[in-house]
Amino acid sequence: MLDDAGQAHLLDKAGTAELTGLLRHSAGGDKLATWPAGMRILVRREKPAPGAKLTDFEKTRGWRMSHRPRG
Repeated sequence: MLDDAGQAHLLDKAGTAELTGLLRHSAGGDKLATWPAGMRILVRREKPAPGAKLTDFEKTRGWRMSHRPRG
C-alpha cells in the first residue's frame, strides 16, 4: 500500500484486501446478488492518526477500517 506521497507502508502500519470473492461465494449465498456484476469490494486498514475519531471496534483492535465499492 502506498501513502499520499507514493511511499510504501509497512504491513504493520497498513494493508488492503479484496473481499469480493468471499462475499459472492459465501456459505450463506451471494451477499452481493443485488449489486452490479463488475462491482468489487476493497477494504483497507491503517493505524489511526493521533486524535482520530474511532468506532469501538477500531479502538479495541487498534486499526482504522474503511471500505470502498469499486465498479
